[in-house]
Amino acid sequence: MRKSTRNLVNAALMLAVSWLLPMLVAPNQFIAQSLSPMHIPILLCGFICDLPWAMVVGFLAPFLRHLTLGIPQNPVLIAMAFELCTYGLVTSLLFRILRCGDIAKTYASLIVAMIAGRGVYGVVMAILAGFYSVPFTFQIFLTDVFLKSIWGIVFHIAIIPPIVLALRRAKLLK
Repeated sequence: MRKSTRNLVNAALMLAVSWLLPMLVAPNQFIAQSLSPMHIPILLCGFICDLPWAMVVGFLAPFLRHLTLGIPQNPVLIAMAFELCTYGLVTSLLFRILRCGDIAKTYASLIVAMIAGRGVYGVVMAILAGFYSVPFTFQIFLTDVFLKSIWGIVFHIAIIPPIVLALRRAKLLK
Protein backbone atom coordinates (compact mmCIF):
# COMPACT_ATOMS: atom_id res chain seq x y z
CA MET A 1 0.00 0.00 0.00
CA ARG A 2 1.30 3.46 -0.86
CA LYS A 3 2.42 5.65 2.02
CA SER A 4 -0.17 8.37 1.35
CA THR A 5 -2.98 5.82 1.24
CA ARG A 6 -1.77 4.21 4.46
CA ASN A 7 -1.64 7.64 6.15
CA LEU A 8 -5.14 8.48 4.96
CA VAL A 9 -6.61 5.17 6.16
CA ASN A 10 -4.81 5.30 9.51
CA ALA A 11 -5.74 8.96 10.05
CA ALA A 12 -9.40 8.23 9.29
CA LEU A 13 -9.33 5.25 11.65
CA MET A 14 -7.80 7.30 14.48
CA LEU A 15 -10.30 10.12 13.90
CA ALA A 16 -13.17 7.63 14.09
CA VAL A 17 -11.76 6.04 17.25
CA SER A 18 -11.29 9.49 18.83
CA TRP A 19 -14.99 10.13 18.24
CA LEU A 20 -16.14 6.70 19.47
CA LEU A 21 -13.86 5.95 22.43
CA PRO A 22 -15.19 8.71 24.73
CA MET A 23 -18.69 7.30 24.22
CA LEU A 24 -17.63 4.05 25.84
CA VAL A 25 -16.89 5.88 29.10
CA ALA A 26 -19.36 8.77 28.69
CA PRO A 27 -21.96 7.49 31.17
CA ASN A 28 -19.47 8.13 33.95
CA GLN A 29 -18.34 11.74 33.59
CA PHE A 30 -15.63 11.43 36.27
CA ILE A 31 -14.02 8.47 34.48
CA ALA A 32 -14.36 10.17 31.10
CA GLN A 33 -12.65 13.33 32.35
CA SER A 34 -10.03 11.42 34.34
CA LEU A 35 -8.95 9.04 31.56
CA SER A 36 -9.10 11.52 28.65
CA PRO A 37 -10.10 8.79 26.18
CA MET A 38 -10.04 11.10 23.15
CA HIS A 39 -6.32 11.66 23.71
CA ILE A 40 -5.42 7.98 23.21
CA PRO A 41 -6.10 7.71 19.45
CA ILE A 42 -4.57 11.12 18.83
CA LEU A 43 -1.35 10.15 20.59
CA LEU A 44 -1.35 6.84 18.69
CA CYS A 45 -1.92 8.74 15.45
CA GLY A 46 1.32 10.64 16.08
CA PHE A 47 3.19 7.33 16.17
CA ILE A 48 1.31 5.76 13.25
CA CYS A 49 0.87 8.64 10.79
CA ASP A 50 3.23 11.18 9.32
CA LEU A 51 3.43 14.66 10.83
CA PRO A 52 0.77 16.63 8.93
CA TRP A 53 -1.76 13.80 9.21
CA ALA A 54 -1.33 13.48 12.97
CA MET A 55 -1.69 17.23 13.44
CA VAL A 56 -4.83 17.46 11.33
CA VAL A 57 -6.48 14.51 13.09
CA GLY A 58 -5.65 16.04 16.47
CA PHE A 59 -7.07 19.40 15.47
CA LEU A 60 -10.23 18.01 13.88
CA ALA A 61 -11.19 15.44 16.53
CA PRO A 62 -12.73 17.88 19.05
CA PHE A 63 -14.57 19.73 16.28
CA LEU A 64 -16.03 16.47 14.94
CA ARG A 65 -17.37 15.59 18.39
CA HIS A 66 -18.68 19.12 18.80
CA LEU A 67 -20.46 19.10 15.44
CA THR A 68 -22.08 15.71 16.02
CA LEU A 69 -22.63 15.68 19.80
CA GLY A 70 -22.35 19.30 20.89
CA ILE A 71 -19.39 18.64 23.18
CA PRO A 72 -16.92 20.02 24.11
CA GLN A 73 -18.11 23.63 24.29
CA ASN A 74 -16.06 26.79 23.74
CA PRO A 75 -13.50 27.77 24.95
CA VAL A 76 -12.49 24.20 25.87
CA LEU A 77 -13.22 23.11 22.27
CA ILE A 78 -10.65 25.47 20.79
CA ALA A 79 -8.04 24.86 23.49
CA MET A 80 -8.48 21.10 23.16
CA ALA A 81 -8.07 21.29 19.36
CA PHE A 82 -4.71 23.00 19.80
CA GLU A 83 -3.72 20.58 22.58
CA LEU A 84 -4.47 17.50 20.48
CA CYS A 85 -2.83 19.05 17.41
CA THR A 86 0.29 19.50 19.56
CA TYR A 87 0.09 15.84 20.62
CA GLY A 88 0.11 14.79 16.98
CA LEU A 89 2.94 17.19 16.12
CA VAL A 90 5.25 16.29 18.99
CA THR A 91 4.74 12.51 18.99
CA SER A 92 5.17 12.26 15.23
CA LEU A 93 8.19 14.53 15.12
CA LEU A 94 10.06 13.14 18.12
CA PHE A 95 9.34 9.50 17.29
CA ARG A 96 10.92 10.00 13.89
CA ILE A 97 13.95 12.10 14.86
CA LEU A 98 15.07 10.53 18.15
CA ARG A 99 17.94 8.11 17.70
CA CYS A 100 17.56 5.72 20.61
CA GLY A 101 15.92 2.38 21.23
CA ASP A 102 12.28 1.84 20.38
CA ILE A 103 11.16 1.75 23.99
CA ALA A 104 13.08 4.88 25.01
CA LYS A 105 11.96 6.95 22.05
CA THR A 106 8.36 5.81 22.44
CA TYR A 107 8.21 6.85 26.09
CA ALA A 108 10.17 10.06 25.48
CA SER A 109 7.93 11.06 22.55
CA LEU A 110 4.79 10.31 24.54
CA ILE A 111 5.78 12.11 27.73
CA VAL A 112 7.14 15.21 25.98
CA ALA A 113 4.00 15.36 23.80
CA MET A 114 1.73 15.12 26.84
CA ILE A 115 3.59 17.93 28.61
CA ALA A 116 3.73 20.13 25.49
CA GLY A 117 0.05 19.55 24.66
CA ARG A 118 -1.07 20.42 28.16
CA GLY A 119 1.11 23.53 28.06
CA VAL A 120 -0.45 24.62 24.78
CA TYR A 121 -3.90 23.97 26.25
CA GLY A 122 -3.07 26.25 29.18
CA VAL A 123 -1.77 29.05 26.96
CA VAL A 124 -4.79 28.90 24.63
CA MET A 125 -7.23 28.77 27.56
CA ALA A 126 -5.50 31.75 29.18
CA ILE A 127 -5.92 33.71 25.94
CA LEU A 128 -9.53 32.63 25.42
CA ALA A 129 -10.59 33.12 29.05
CA GLY A 130 -10.79 36.86 28.51
CA PHE A 131 -12.89 36.52 25.37
CA TYR A 132 -15.32 34.05 26.96
CA SER A 133 -15.31 35.64 30.43
CA VAL A 134 -14.39 32.40 32.16
CA PRO A 135 -12.00 32.25 35.08
CA PHE A 136 -8.66 30.67 34.29
CA THR A 137 -5.80 31.08 36.71
CA PHE A 138 -2.58 29.14 37.07
CA GLN A 139 -4.16 27.22 39.94
CA ILE A 140 -7.15 26.28 37.76
CA PHE A 141 -4.72 25.23 35.03
CA LEU A 142 -2.78 22.95 37.38
CA THR A 143 -5.95 21.48 38.86
CA ASP A 144 -7.80 20.90 35.58
CA VAL A 145 -4.91 19.84 33.39
CA PHE A 146 -2.76 17.82 35.76
CA LEU A 147 -4.49 16.91 39.02
CA LYS A 148 -7.90 15.96 37.59
CA SER A 149 -6.29 13.99 34.78
CA ILE A 150 -3.48 12.27 36.68
CA TRP A 151 -5.12 8.86 36.20
CA GLY A 152 -5.40 9.54 32.48
CA ILE A 153 -1.73 10.48 32.31
CA VAL A 154 -0.76 7.28 34.11
CA PHE A 155 -3.17 5.26 31.95
CA HIS A 156 -1.77 6.74 28.72
CA ILE A 157 1.82 6.05 29.80
CA ALA A 158 0.84 2.48 30.67
CA ILE A 159 -1.19 1.62 27.57
CA ILE A 160 0.17 3.56 24.58
CA PRO A 161 3.84 2.39 24.48
CA PRO A 162 2.90 -1.33 24.55
CA ILE A 163 0.46 -0.72 21.67
CA VAL A 164 3.12 1.14 19.67
CA LEU A 165 5.72 -1.56 20.34
CA ALA A 166 3.24 -4.31 19.40
CA LEU A 167 2.50 -2.51 16.12
CA ARG A 168 6.24 -2.30 15.41
CA ARG A 169 6.76 -5.98 16.17
CA ALA A 170 3.86 -6.87 13.89
CA LYS A 171 5.49 -4.69 11.19
CA LEU A 172 2.38 -2.52 11.00
CA LEU A 173 4.40 0.51 12.03
CA LYS A 174 7.68 1.54 10.44
